[in-house]
Amino acid sequence: MKNNNLFLAVGFFVGTAMALFSAASFAADTTTFGGAICRVYDPSKAGQLFAHHSGAINNSSTSSVVVTCPLSRDFNTDINGASVWVKGSRSASATVPFSCTLVSRDFNGNTLASNTNQSVGIGGLSLSLNVAASGINGNYVVACTLPQNSTLMSIVLNE
Repeated sequence: MKNNNLFLAVGFFVGTAMALFSAASFAADTTTFGGAICRVYDPSKAGQLFAHHSGAINNSSTSSVVVTCPLSRDFNTDINGASVWVKGSRSASATVPFSCTLVSRDFNGNTLASNTNQSVGIGGLSLSLNVAASGINGNYVVACTLPQNSTLMSIVLNE
């Protein structure tokens, strides 16, 4: 009887430890957001942005537009930052780079970290952005300059 209790106790601890280690291996979480979550920063340019299932499209042939894209966090107690990939397409008629900035903010809206990347390539692109710090109950925002006739298709967040 004592041996059975010992085996049960050891089994319980081993099982609990395995569950904790397997949960830890899934700590990184990847979420994909469609570009349609993005909104025009300057309301006077609202007519330039067309947002639907293909993403946020700058339909102007003459000027760029800045969009902001708030990202929902699954791990709001994580303070280790995040990686983001912005997927888009830059038109051959574009006169400015496709540029994005990832900003990490604390609970009060103060900036903790930011990172900017850009591309002057034509066609499909993927911008990688990383911040090393985030705040408990804070948030992430991606702001992008979309050149003429260019599209922000999606944002991939990895916490």
